Amino acid sequence: MKLGRRLEAWRLLRRARARGVELITLELNIGLGAAARCGQLSHALALLQEMRRVSRTSGGTSLSRIAPDVGSYDALLFPLASAGRFSELLRLFDEMQEDGLAPIEPHYILALRACAEQGLGMRAATILLRMQARGMRYGRAAAVAMVACNRARTYETSLDIFRALQRDSADRQRHARGTALSGELDGSPATTSPEALHNPFRSVAVFNVAIQAMRKQGLAEEAVELVRAMRREFAVAPDHVTFGTALAACREVGEPALLTMILEALFQEVELQTAGRASQKNGPPLSPFLPSDEMHAELIGSFGRFGEPRRALRLFAQVHRKQHFRHMFISPFPSLC
Repeated sequence: MKLGRRLEAWRLLRRARARGVELITLELNIGLGAAARCGQLSHALALLQEMRRVSRTSGGTSLSRIAPDVGSYDALLFPLASAGRFSELLRLFDEMQEDGLAPIEPHYILALRACAEQGLGMRAATILLRMQARGMRYGRAAAVAMVACNRARTYETSLDIFRALQRDSADRQRHARGTALSGELDGSPATTSPEALHNPFRSVAVFNVAIQAMRKQGLAEEAVELVRAMRREFAVAPDHVTFGTALAACREVGEPALLTMILEALFQEVELQTAGRASQKNGPPLSPFLPSDEMHAELIGSFGRFGEPRRALRLFAQVHRKQHFRHMFISPFPSLC
């Protein structure tokens, strides 16, 4: 296995079993991993089911020498995800818990991604609640669960998850402030707890999915307000996906005033990030704020919809010439004359 000769390892295991060699779970797990990664995934799944059957007929997993353990399922869940076999992944995730085993955090993430791929919003929400109940970090998981809800068109559930994260973030901040204040009173050095450092709400992906849910519900005004509050209230920098989605929301409801507001926020963000890059010449480079083609398309479409075809044409010509985004606009509202 260490030499990458997985197919040989799998064949060796099959020969050993054919000759009546009694193997234990650890040895079978090595075979499961080898088979799953050398094009024998279906055979590996069959072996796992055989291990489960033998363990049940032996009077329970604790009495069987080949009872599946967390490593058995771990050997198959990741290859199933890579192969796009999401239904089987979810079935294995359930069977793992039926066997009395506790999935680890990466397994929950895989299950949530499978739910997102299949549009199983409510199931994703249930898995996320289980993660939270077990005290796991669920920042990345929350964004994936919200994507699953959006694909299932259960947008309100997606926003419920977002609001729950928002409340949790507020509670963390109050706790951090209380801890800092008590430290000042007793003279102890200031420290930051792991809970304060890990704040799932401080993720642009979570905001982007929430804004998409608002867009689908026709809540353009709420989407624009959330974009404007991201830096000011939540210390989260919006990206091109944020603005592209918000622009689409404004265009779809046909509100020119909202378009003006989101454009102002967009120009402010470009200026902030440009200034930030300029001040970091001797420090680590910042990620450039590069607008996507989708955002350009939304800008052009919005200008056309709101009766500004010259502005749309001008932007199209500038994009076509691949000019730098900051130079596309002389001012936030350039003259059309």
